[in-house]
Amino acid sequence: MPEHIKPSAFIVLRVVSAVLLFWISSLLIPTQKIDKQDYKRMFACAVFGIAVNQLLFFKGLSLTSPIHASIMMLCSPILVIIISTLLHSDDFNKRQYIGMALSFVAAFWLVTSSIASSQKEATAFGDICILLNALSWGYYLVIVRTLMQKYHTITVMKWIFLIGVFIVTPIGFGDLKNIRWHDFTTNLWLAFAYVTIATTFIAYILNNYALKALSPGVVSNYIYLQPVLATVVALYLGKDNLNSYKILSAIIIFVGVYLVGKKNNTAVKNEI
Repeated sequence: MPEHIKPSAFIVLRVVSAVLLFWISSLLIPTQKIDKQDYKRMFACAVFGIAVNQLLFFKGLSLTSPIHASIMMLCSPILVIIISTLLHSDDFNKRQYIGMALSFVAAFWLVTSSIASSQKEATAFGDICILLNALSWGYYLVIVRTLMQKYHTITVMKWIFLIGVFIVTPIGFGDLKNIRWHDFTTNLWLAFAYVTIATTFIAYILNNYALKALSPGVVSNYIYLQPVLATVVALYLGKDNLNSYKILSAIIIFVGVYLVGKKNNTAVKNEI
């Protein structure tokens, strides 16, 4: 993007590709009948977890700087806790709040120190889009857990993404016609496949499967590992340098994530 595919068109392609993969995968598992009262929740999950989440993120990312976008996304676990508390669906203790605070501070430090040299200007509207994206994703994690406890992960995902197709297609249909498929090289096709398979199909499966055993607050807190993993990849590719503050940030983040998830260790073992 945006030379070959516009953001809204890319979202349509992501969702359509994912729904095909989910429905094909559903042939490998027993068929489950969805209760009528659950379709309303699935529609809400499609709106907040697929359409609003992805549209706002891509829009915000095009209007703000990488550092602002990263900081806004770090608010996601905090928003999840607020939503869970309001809906009475999560119960955090003092140790977990401390762990989340440690993770947030360390991730904030790592992000601001790593990409502070970005020259792209941030806009208030772009920041708001990213923040609303984080809020939308947080709400999705809370409401989808009920479905994950009741149905197979693939069953839930195939219906949510199918509904999502009908929501995002009208928005990105105009840009779909302008895709320059003839300019696609092997590397572009590999990049496209990675986004649709790895960061959409596989990522949604793993993320939602985790909700079977962990609370939304714990699942969302793992987002603080993203800047650490991004640093590791950058180091491996020779695009970054290792220094003391990165090592210290990573250690603090791992400690924070451990503290947040410790409460659920027994629950996870029982689920397995």
